[in-house]
This record gives sequence, structure tokens and C-alpha cells, in this order.
Amino acid sequence: MSVRPIKVKAVSGSARGIPIPIKHSQLTAALADPEHYYLYVVDNVEADGKGTIRVLHGADLLEMLARAVPHKTYWPTFRVADYARITPRCRGRSEND
Repeated sequence: MSVRPIKVKAVSGSARGIPIPIKHSQLTAALADPEHYYLYVVDNVEADGKGTIRVLHGADLLEMLARAVPHKTYWPTFRVADYARITPRCRGRSEND
């Protein structure tokens, strides 16, 4: 049985023409075995029932990865206690405004 690594990336709007973020380890794995590595790009996830899935692997995946530009990003965790403590804002204003 062969392993089929699958990564799913989803965006709220259209994925057309936008960069798709992947980790360095994902890039390395995809380049090492592009025929067996699958990148599922789901766009329009916020559209009721109108989301689409495009599957990239093989030559299509390699072509996209050739255009990859490295970016250093930070992903801080929004802790549960902080989420509960911070007042939500509606339309750019706090509930107390």
C-alpha cells in the first residue's frame, strides 16, 4: 500500500491568482515525490455550497512550486482565555462604542 500525502489549503474567496502558503517541510515532501503528493486547494469556502476543490499533483504541482517565494511567518496561538476575555467588535467598533 502506497502512502498518499494530502495537504488541504482553504481560502474564503477565490484562490485564483493568490499565493497558497505551505510549510517548508510540505514543499520538501512535494518536491521529493510530486506524483504521490497531493495539494487540495479549496476556495470560496464561505459561499454556501459554492466552494470548489482543485487537486494539484505531478507536473501541475511542480510548476506551481517552481514559483514559490519563501516568506518567514509567525503563527501565535490565540489562547482560549484571551479569546474569551477580549471583547468582540462589530463592524469595526466595540460593543461599548
